[in-house]
Amino acid sequence: MENRSKVSPNLRHHHRVPVTLEALLETQLGAQVTCTVENLSRAGLMVRCPPQTVQQLLPNREPVSPHQAVPVKLWLEIGSSLLAADGDVIYVRRASCDRFHVGISFSRFEDDSEERLKAYVMALMAKP
Repeated sequence: MENRSKVSPNLRHHHRVPVTLEALLETQLGAQVTCTVENLSRAGLMVRCPPQTVQQLLPNREPVSPHQAVPVKLWLEIGSSLLAADGDVIYVRRASCDRFHVGISFSRFEDDSEERLKAYVMALMAKP
């Protein structure tokens, strides 16, 4: 009997790089919260935040998925410049009793933020 293991395809198109950056997020209702970015790619980022911040981002405990994303505006300092973009909260995962991981995909960049992000990520990937 042949033993075949099913291999799942890698659905990521962009490499993630570990970082520790502060991001300012703004909801559609204008609430602003600060979170710590734990990883970053050209397509999005993952932030770490406490339950109170998740409550501000998702006040009605809305279900979140790539097809039911919650829009946010975000700003983060990369290198010596400020990146400004619109994004969509696409997942929220409990990491511990007092910490959540929130995934945000970029939907639109302001000015040259996309090119600066690409250069920043490539520079981090080139480090040994």
